[in-house]
Amino acid sequence: MSGKGSSYGTVEEGGVASFDSISEWLRHLKAEGYASAMGNVKERTVQPSLFFSRGILFALVALLLLSVVVQVWVWPAAVERTVSLFPEVGSLARQAILWGVCAVLCWQVIAVIGLELVRRALGNRADSSIRRWIGAVIGCLLVFAALVTVAFIALNERGYTPPGVMLGLVTAGLIALISAGALAVFLGSNPPH
Repeated sequence: MSGKGSSYGTVEEGGVASFDSISEWLRHLKAEGYASAMGNVKERTVQPSLFFSRGILFALVALLLLSVVVQVWVWPAAVERTVSLFPEVGSLARQAILWGVCAVLCWQVIAVIGLELVRRALGNRADSSIRRWIGAVIGCLLVFAALVTVAFIALNERGYTPPGVMLGLVTAGLIALISAGALAVFLGSNPPH
C-alpha cells in the first residue's frame, strides 16, 4: 500500500484516506469537522424517488380499475355459478351480490384514500389532515369487518357453511380488524402536531 503518510492514516493513490484504527478515524472526524469529513449528508439520505412514488400511484389506479371489473362482472358471475351448482343457496344470491359489491367498495375507498396520500407525498404536503385520511381508512376497514360478520351470520343461519367460505370470511375479517387496530395504534402513538 503505497501512499503519503498523514497524521491520521495514509492517503491512498485514489485520494481516499485509510485509517489504521477506529480511534484515528474518530480523531480525524473531530479535527476535520463531521460534515466536511462525511461529505454532503443531504445527498446520502434516501428520499423516495419520483419513479417509485409514480409506481405506487400507477399500482393503486390499476388495482382500483381491477376492483371495478371484479365488482361489476366477476362477483355476480361467481354468485350465479355458485347458485347453479348449489340451488339451495338461490335465496342468498341477491344478498351475496350486494355484500360483494359493498365489500369491494370498502377497498375502493381505501385505494382512493391511498391515491390521495401518495399525491400528498409527491407534493411534499404532509399536514394534520393525514390523520383524518387514516381515520377514514380505519372506518372503511371496520365497515368491511361488519360486512364480513353479517355474511358469516347470514350463512350460518341459512345452514350454508362450507369450510372454505367460512375460513375466507374469518380470515378477511381478522385481517381487517388487525389492520384497523394497527392504524389506530399508529394514530394513538403519533399525536397531532
